[in-house]
Amino acid sequence: MHERFKQKSTSARLNLSKKIIAVTLFIGMMIGGSGMFVLFQNFLIFENENEISLDAFIKFEENPKEKIPTTLITNELKYTLLEVNTLDFGINGEKPLEGGIFIIVELEIENLQKEEALIYGTNWFVKDSEGRIFKAKTHNAAPEDSEKKFSIVIPPSFKVTKKIGFEIPSNPQSSMELFVADKPGDAQPILFGKII
Repeated sequence: MHERFKQKSTSARLNLSKKIIAVTLFIGMMIGGSGMFVLFQNFLIFENENEISLDAFIKFEENPKEKIPTTLITNELKYTLLEVNTLDFGINGEKPLEGGIFIIVELEIENLQKEEALIYGTNWFVKDSEGRIFKAKTHNAAPEDSEKKFSIVIPPSFKVTKKIGFEIPSNPQSSMELFVADKPGDAQPILFGKII
């Protein structure tokens, strides 16, 4: 009799233990599911939510037709716009005048001709929609006299990547367009496209 009671007691404890484990697992899943729901609702986890939250920090083009042209071919020179940034300092660490920043344009330039190309930065500039012109102030090209600003030598069929910086007001209220050299020797400016 005592043996039978002991077996029933052990069986009842096992059943109770199974029920406690099942209830505990169910409660744990409910708490975990609720926690995940709150986490997904209140924190940026999904990629789409990250994109939405970045809209406040990134200025997107209002009109998709006004996108920056990525490539310009003129007089056997091929310009490819790689990147445009605004920085508080120039390419060589220069500081802008008070109330100014630098817009840094990174370009890949390919010489499509069969002879060496020499491009002067004399006529490179950024022009805003109000007609103001900003000349190149910082660059990683070969320095020239104050009139020519810089020069870029490209062997036949070669590509070079250069960064050219322009000092602009720190809060530009208007769009800006980049003008680059049209000819290897006697350069004339030619519109590249809207950059900001």
